[in-house]
Amino acid sequence: MKRFRISMDLVSINIVINCYSEIHQTDRAVEILNEMKVSHITPTVVTYNTLIKGFCREGRTGEAFGTLDEMHDRGPSPNDRTYSTIIDFLCRSSQSEEALGLIHKMYRVGLKPTSESYNSILAGLCKEGRIIVAIRLYAKMFKTGNNANVLTYTALIDGLCKAKKSKEAQGFFSEMMEKRISPNVVTYTVLIVGLSAIGNWKAATEMHNLMCRNGLKPNTVTFTGIMGVFCREGKVEEALKLLDVMINCGPKPNDYTCSILIGGLCKTKRLEDAVKLFKQMELRGYASIVPLNTLLGGFCELGRMEEATKLFKETKLFKETMAKGYKPDVVTFNTLMDGFCKTGEIEAAKNLFRDMEGWDLVPSLVSFNTLLHGLCEKGDIECALDLVEDAVKNGQIPDVITYTTLLDGLCKVGRFQIAENLLNWMNENRLEVDVVTYSSILNGYCKTGQLERAQKILGHMSKRGVHPNDITYKALLEGFCMKGDIQEAIKVVHELVAARIAASSHTVSPFLDNNSTFDQLGEMSELLPFLCEKQKKEDDHSYNDLVDVLSVEFNPKQEGKAKRKAGGNSGNGFGVFKPN
Repeated sequence: MKRFRISMDLVSINIVINCYSEIHQTDRAVEILNEMKVSHITPTVVTYNTLIKGFCREGRTGEAFGTLDEMHDRGPSPNDRTYSTIIDFLCRSSQSEEALGLIHKMYRVGLKPTSESYNSILAGLCKEGRIIVAIRLYAKMFKTGNNANVLTYTALIDGLCKAKKSKEAQGFFSEMMEKRISPNVVTYTVLIVGLSAIGNWKAATEMHNLMCRNGLKPNTVTFTGIMGVFCREGKVEEALKLLDVMINCGPKPNDYTCSILIGGLCKTKRLEDAVKLFKQMELRGYASIVPLNTLLGGFCELGRMEEATKLFKETKLFKETMAKGYKPDVVTFNTLMDGFCKTGEIEAAKNLFRDMEGWDLVPSLVSFNTLLHGLCEKGDIECALDLVEDAVKNGQIPDVITYTTLLDGLCKVGRFQIAENLLNWMNENRLEVDVVTYSSILNGYCKTGQLERAQKILGHMSKRGVHPNDITYKALLEGFCMKGDIQEAIKVVHELVAARIAASSHTVSPFLDNNSTFDQLGEMSELLPFLCEKQKKEDDHSYNDLVDVLSVEFNPKQEGKAKRKAGGNSGNGFGVFKPN
């Protein structure tokens, strides 16, 4: 402003700050704010809100909170928009706990959170799997006079379905219908997919029919979600039938649809069919780097790295995708690195890691963790330590996966003291130390016969409220059995039963073998029922009905077949929307 000898009003300045925030140049926006202060132009709440929005866009949470604190200390006072901007960012970044803290702070400073803020947190909590907290917050909404809307209910239904609580999800669906809140396509889709995922195809079909009766039509997300269920269950042919419906007369598939199907084919080891499908989808304009990454992952999962590399660098398929702008991304490199690490080809993984720079790609924390795992598995602990140091220098913040991988690697080469020092450092710095982290070092001690140290680690877990799991007990059982101390092993089994942990046969078989050898199996007979792995019962409802109604919905020629299967019932809401 002074620098350019331009006289600008406050509205114009706010527009300029917003422009810099939009193009991720928030530092320039901060410079303008500082010039305003020097020029004795008082920033408004709009100015600060725009700046906070810019910080959030760039993931600079600390500076967003710092600006909020400045507003409270020096003015202007923040409003509900100030808070909702930060809340929305936190929830999208899986930081719902911090967002909840802001809700409480709003009440303390005399501001009332909006329904939008509540909905953001509800969606964030459900995404993080914290469904009980989400339901409590939902109850609080009503007490504070905020009305729920379709977004509120859709978030809760989605969270409950993902938690396999379909009855509760259906309960909320009924509640919103009673309150005359109309579900949208997304609401129906999450419920249909959720019911399908637990095998309740009959209820999923009924929900589809209700959706059609209420004038809504399944979309690409609906179809893709159901395809995902089929593929996870190994029913790829059923998923491909739905693809035919989409291509011929339904909503058009997208690259995610393609990726789901390719993943399903790869999972059933039909890689050649997956390549053919990719080519077909590419000709139709539905392919991109996303399904290509899935295809690469299929080859890597089966250890077919030579073919994966050819697909990446040499084949006509890759050259065609490059010509169409399917530039490899970080996921591409991570997928290939993971494949090479699993086959023990660490040098190839290292070369890929270095090659990322040539593609103008910045390695992510997943990239570092992937290579770190390979180095630790290979026993190259010095290189692993250097890699963690490089990750920090490159601005990556190591997470619990990083440290757990490193701990496991240190234990495998017998460097237990460094591993314990790292574990203590994590606890002192209040980093998340979960059961997997503790089990890594405990397993190392058990394998080397240092059972007293293993039990001390178990004691540390107990003090910090970390509960042992199946893997923890497996390590202890194997350790005591290797030592021949069956009495201690029996104590571990009693602890396992008392903790009501359903141990797998893989966990207890070494113990039972040793126990039998020492003629003590009779002593454990009363515990055997608790050591059996729980068997899941499949739902008796057939999924075929849902495939039929979706086919009829977009292909009227199939209607007669579906009616015959349904016993001639015509009052099912089929065919409400037919293609022209």
